[in-house]
Amino acid sequence: PSPTDTGFSALACRYLLLCPGSFGINMQDTLLSHVDGLEKSIQHFSGSKEQLDSYIQRLTRAKSKIENLAILIPTIEDLKSETKKSYHTKRLTAFLDFVLSYKPKPEQDLKKQEVAKKDVKTQSKLREIGFYTALLIGIAFKISHIRSLEDEFLDDLIELVRNRLADFKLTPYLFQLRFIKVIIQFRQAHCPFHKWDSVAFQFTHKGPPNDNSPPNDNSPPNDNSPPNDNS
Repeated sequence: PSPTDTGFSALACRYLLLCPGSFGINMQDTLLSHVDGLEKSIQHFSGSKEQLDSYIQRLTRAKSKIENLAILIPTIEDLKSETKKSYHTKRLTAFLDFVLSYKPKPEQDLKKQEVAKKDVKTQSKLREIGFYTALLIGIAFKISHIRSLEDEFLDDLIELVRNRLADFKLTPYLFQLRFIKVIIQFRQAHCPFHKWDSVAFQFTHKGPPNDNSPPNDNSPPNDNSPPNDNS
């Protein structure tokens, strides 16, 4: 498409995100081909600065999605192969500490006040997603990365993890003793699990589903319904 076409930026983003996960050689070649085409089109761009700014915003968001996917895929491979890495539980502990226990301190500095407000908003949004989606986010991503994301970028991360959890039936791979122990630790500390309370209890007391269908994201693990974040 022409760089001045109004649909160009949307097409570019779609091309950049063609890879939904552990993709094969053909998908990689297709993705690289579209990226090459995009780079060549940029050289001949003749639109306005406003158009260019719009493209930059869209591509920045697409870049963030791809970077998140690049973090998520190796983590999923580790979970499926039961490769235990210490940072999995460290990340999950830091994530749950932020989501369940974090309370911002009163700040005089305006910049710190803004950071605190953003943290509270992030915390609130994370509390509303499904338990298993939250669990996978906590295992895969550093809390510093999660806290740095602007609102729409955080939405993209949540959507990515939620879809991957459902499409690739990943919930059973989360039932590992090391992760169960982390949840037990927070429950013993009487941390409020809010809407996750029931499913967190089930997670620590029952095993994974007996079949290949993932449980409802906020329901006991033997529920055969499709994942639902209720968000």
